[in-house]
Amino acid sequence: MNQTSAHQDRPITGLAIRLFAIATLACMFALVKYVGEQDVHVIEVLFYRFLFGTIVTGAWIISRKGGLTNLKSTRYGAHLARAILGIIAMGANFLAVMLLPMAEAATIGFTVPMIATIFSVIFLSEFVGIRRWIAVLVGFIGIVVAMQPWHNEIPLLGAAVAMTGAIFGAATTIIIRKLATTESAASIVFTYTLLGVPITGIAMIWVGQMHSLEVFGLLIAISILGTVGQLALSESLRLANIAVVMPMDYSNLIFATALGYVFWDQIPSPTLWLGTPLIIGSGIYIALRERKLSIQRAMHPENPSPVPKG
Repeated sequence: MNQTSAHQDRPITGLAIRLFAIATLACMFALVKYVGEQDVHVIEVLFYRFLFGTIVTGAWIISRKGGLTNLKSTRYGAHLARAILGIIAMGANFLAVMLLPMAEAATIGFTVPMIATIFSVIFLSEFVGIRRWIAVLVGFIGIVVAMQPWHNEIPLLGAAVAMTGAIFGAATTIIIRKLATTESAASIVFTYTLLGVPITGIAMIWVGQMHSLEVFGLLIAISILGTVGQLALSESLRLANIAVVMPMDYSNLIFATALGYVFWDQIPSPTLWLGTPLIIGSGIYIALRERKLSIQRAMHPENPSPVPKG
């Protein structure tokens, strides 16, 4: 398949759907923060996220061409590994937003592309040239500037949890990259949410509790928002190239800042605005560079020498 046949050429629609997806996920994280203040355990949030997410995702798959045949797979071990890593990543991200201001949690999440670049060298034996290594270094400098851990203005536990989420999120992207060579997107998404139900359900034996109808309704809303957001992310890639829509992901900082200010009176520190451009610039450069190299490799599958290394 060539590079243009994998998606429709509708960049404006793709951008709009990507923006909708990011806004939806930002609202989900705001609800996660709120229910955390209502003494809802993070495991409970995860369980209901997967339970109702499985229902919504299953309905989406049935409505698509091919239906349940899209779920065929023989790589059960890889799916299980992806599920475990993904659950840890999501759990850490949920806990981070409970512990940190919205904007700070979102900013640390932007380190995933940098960490994934490092993991691609370790686990996929990919070559990363000097330009991408510089981008990774710049991104981590941005994190230090934004967070300023020596000033103790940001809770260190929250920052550590957020970085844990980013690390496991990056590991998840590596496994998804390998799964995507043989598995459909529907299979990857549905199997993840399905496996998440029993895995988190076991932990519910110890932490699950009864909640008011309001809180239970919010837990359902979190699941629906998260699932719709993830499906919208996938839909944006069907309509436009990832290099076109990916920069829209960083609008999450705007949404997170606005939600944090409106509902929690949170105002990001000036250093956050100094460090964040370095992080965003690093992430965008890495994504665009990887996209360019992947296209060039596809053009020269048997003669990689014309492909620049970087």
